[in-house]
Amino acid sequence: MVTLRLVGAKLDVSQITSMYKTFVLNTPITFESVPPDELNMLERISKVTRHYPWLVCELDGDISWDMPTGALSESGKLMNGS
Repeated sequence: MVTLRLVGAKLDVSQITSMYKTFVLNTPITFESVPPDELNMLERISKVTRHYPWLVCELDGDISWDMPTGALSESGKLMNGS
């Protein structure tokens, strides 16, 4: 079953960090060279979700993708309207 929902920072940080690490290490799309650890990712999620939604898509209980919807200027990942 597919579920689209808002991120639960403490609940989802491990899976999101793991997924993001793969993109940092294997693609140029993140503009980062060192993957963030769980604490740093939790800080990013908390900072963004103060003002914007952060969505996750679950497939059979596992996160298959996530999408912050606001500006992430510190990481350079997403600059959306700020």
